[in-house]
This record gives sequence, C-alpha cells and structure tokens, in this order.
Amino acid sequence: MSTTERLRILLVAEAVGGTRGGQERSIAESAIALARGGHDVLVAAASGAEAPEGCRTVSLPRGRGGRAARCRRLLDEAEALVASLRGERRVLAMIPVSGAHAYLPRSGLYPEVFAQTNAARRSAVSRRLARVTARFDRKRRLLLAREAALLRDPAGPTLVALSENVMTSAALRYGIVPPRVRLVRNAVLVERVRERAAGAERAALRRELGLDDDEVVFAIAAHDFRRKGVREVLRAAELLPAHPAWRIVVAGRGKPLRTSLERCRWLGGEVDAVRVFVAADVVVNASLFDPASRVVLEALALGRPVLASRLDGSSEIVGSAGVVVDDPRDASALAAAMAGFLDAERRRACERAARAHGAELDVSRHAREIAALLAEGAS
Repeated sequence: MSTTERLRILLVAEAVGGTRGGQERSIAESAIALARGGHDVLVAAASGAEAPEGCRTVSLPRGRGGRAARCRRLLDEAEALVASLRGERRVLAMIPVSGAHAYLPRSGLYPEVFAQTNAARRSAVSRRLARVTARFDRKRRLLLAREAALLRDPAGPTLVALSENVMTSAALRYGIVPPRVRLVRNAVLVERVRERAAGAERAALRRELGLDDDEVVFAIAAHDFRRKGVREVLRAAELLPAHPAWRIVVAGRGKPLRTSLERCRWLGGEVDAVRVFVAADVVVNASLFDPASRVVLEALALGRPVLASRLDGSSEIVGSAGVVVDDPRDASALAAAMAGFLDAERRRACERAARAHGAELDVSRHAREIAALLAEGAS
C-alpha cells in the first residue's frame, strides 16, 4: 500500500486535548496532522475528550472504583473497541492494549518511567520507601503487566520510539530491537507554537514579566519540578558568577521550591510558556527523565538556544543550537554550561543554529512517518 493512500486510523489514548498537559497536547497534534495528511482519524479516549481538528472521537468509559479498577475498565473497553475495528482501521495505541498495529508510549516505557521517577527522589530513604509502596500500587502493577504482555508477544505491535533513549530502553527492558522497534522522533505543531508567539515583542514581554533588559534570562517550563530537574538548576545557579547579570524564571504549576537564590522568579502555571521563551535568552530543560520533551522542540521552533539534559530524548537533535549535559545532577557541569551562555556571541551562534532547524521539528513530518509505518501490511 502506498503511503500516499488514505488510511483509516484508530488512535487510542487515555486522554487527548490541547488544554491538558504536554503529552495530551502531543496526541491531539498528532491526530490533527494525520487528518491534515488526508487520513480518516477516529480518536478513542476517556469520556469527555475533545475532538481534535479534523477528527472524530468515541468515548471510552472509565467505570467506577479505585485507580486500578478504572484503569482496567479503560484498557478492557479499549481492547474491545480495537477488536471490533481492527479489520477496518489501522490501530495506533498510546496505551497498552492488545490488537494494535503500533504502540507509542508517549511518557516512555513503564519500567523506565517508574524506575527513573523513583531515582529522581532526593534521599535514599524516600527511594526505598517508594519501592516498598510500589508493590501495593495495583494500577502500576496492572500497567507493567499489560505492557510486558504486549511487547513480549512475538505477534505484538511495532513499538514506536520517540527517541534513541526509548530505543535503548526497549532493548534493555524487553529485548526489543529493530525492526520491531522504530524510531519516529517527537515533534510539535510548529504553526501553533509560532501563533502563540505572534505579536510578542521581546522587550515588552520582559517588561511585563519584570525582567531587566540587560539580564541573561534562563527560562524553565515545567509542572513536575522534581522530574524536570528544577532543583538541580537552582543548585547549579548558586555557582554562577554575579556578573554579567542573570536571572532564572520558572513557568509551571508546581509549588515554588525553597532556595537562597534572589535571582529566581516563579511565574506560576497561568503564563504561556512560549511567551516566556520569547522573552528569555536561553531555555533550560534539565530533565532527569523524559522520552522526548516538547520544551526543547518548542524552544528550537522559536529560535531559542537550549540547555538540555542527555536524559531527555529531545536532546539528541540539539546539536550546535545549545549545550547538552550528561547528567544535570552534576552541579558543576550544569553550572559550567549555564556560564557559557553568559557570553552574548555564544548565544547568538546558538540562535542561528536553532533557527536552522526546520521541517524535522514539525508534527507533519512525524505524522507522515507514523502513516508510513501503519500502512505497512495494510491491504
């Protein structure tokens, strides 16, 4: 089947919607891009899901009871729908349901997600306690079991990896290698990123945010401060020289962290992160684990220099548009990377490289690769 032919696609997810978190926004944008590519896209998600532009939706009931019971009901209902439509549609699942043609775990593979989330805890005591309580987390055990059954089945779906980090995780956790796992890098709807930035004049935005013109501004956008390495950035910033002037701004819903830094401003979760990026000099994503963050992609789409963590799959495409640190928990290495951006010429060089990033950032490319994968074996 030619990849230019129209496919009938069933996209299965727990939640989808542009007003939710980054994962749900990415799912919605992928559906939109597939529909714009001429494909018939039906999105199945939990009750109340909004239909992405150009798509139709069907609601999956969650049922009642505890977290595990609701999750089991959702997965069972999704599997029943997949079984009824698999002969008519190519199935792309974002949750572990049998019968899918392709499985794309946007938050990462569950063993890696849970292990890295625990590793991000500050103390050994809290990590040990979390491992003990995890044994009694029935929803976690359910998701681990469903994903393992799916990926250990030789007749199971093709695993779609958003980054090389995820491909490595697939080999380590499940012994899956190409061609069973395929790399389709994450992307964003670039036009919407730039629409959110349209009319935003940098100097005016800085005044609005209370930032001085001569400050080198490092911007962080995160809701999960622990996993996104916000504390690590603050610790590294304590090692920066006083001059030239600099400031850290944090946009996100998390509770402000205790810090002795006077040059840190907490903007809250209502501010549009894209507008903060426009006002900033450098976008920092010191994630302790991320399969492929949107923050890095949105920053590059806006031509902003990036300081990224190698533990984030999106760091794989940064190149000369920024700096990638191997481990953001190394305060001296992170501080050295931040200090490098205090040089104006260095920032300008990174800006030029960021602006050179083009079609590979856009979700239309991502959708074409997904469609080509789904088309394989279709008659």
